[in-house]
Amino acid sequence: MGSPAGCAGLPNDARVRRAVERISPRAAAVVKEKKGTGVGTYLAIGAGIIAAAGVAYAVWQTFRADDELWVADDEPTPSTSATTSSSTTPTI
Repeated sequence: MGSPAGCAGLPNDARVRRAVERISPRAAAVVKEKKGTGVGTYLAIGAGIIAAAGVAYAVWQTFRADDELWVADDEPTPSTSATTSSSTTPTI
């Protein structure tokens, strides 16, 4: 039994091309391999770059130090020691 990787070169085999031409001459033209980069390649590269930028931004937002994001459990109350210190000081 052959491996699936062996099927990759099947359309390039001369025996297969002759057999397909005998069955249908028009189908033999469809088997030709396209060479070069197309629009799909550039779209895939662009999508990959956008995805990588999105992941980098999410990681940056996760690990950045921003003190305003954290809220204290107990709100501090204003100190009244400055206003009452003069009245509570004993005079001798």
